[in-house]
Amino acid sequence: MIRKSFLQTLDKKLKKFDNREREEAILFYSELFDEMNLADEDQIPNQYDVNKIAKDLNLSMKIDNWEDENSSIKKIFKGIPIITLSILSLPTILVGLIVFLALLFTAIFLIAATYFTVILFVIGTVKNFFLGGFSIASLCLLLGVILLVISATGILIEIINLIGKLIIKRIKERNINS
Repeated sequence: MIRKSFLQTLDKKLKKFDNREREEAILFYSELFDEMNLADEDQIPNQYDVNKIAKDLNLSMKIDNWEDENSSIKKIFKGIPIITLSILSLPTILVGLIVFLALLFTAIFLIAATYFTVILFVIGTVKNFFLGGFSIASLCLLLGVILLVISATGILIEIINLIGKLIIKRIKERNINS
């Protein structure tokens, strides 16, 4: 068989391939024959059988396609445990979020109630001061309550700050790992 008809026959036998793969195969054998200094009308060696080469290339293509399909199936099976664990952990996250929000609102309302109580206490003390029922004991009680509210507020702010730092740390760890 001459070189020109070999390449044409190979092109016809590789119709199942996409254009890029077919052109690469034809270019490979064309360059191989160029290295052997064979012109278009020269006979190619008998060891280059078009049918055998086409079968080998088809087999290679089928193996590659099978490996691609097999790897995509493996990826799917690797993803199933992650999806399952995500679904199973969702109720836990939801419950944790609800508990966290409940505690946060409780802390906010507790602080607001404490400030409201202190304001009412201050108003009562000021009223007693101007109406004559004021005493040193009520002044000490007022100062004690004010200091208690200030320290409790500081402690709650620190707790909220620590919780915020922990949440940010976890989010950063997840972003680094993903």
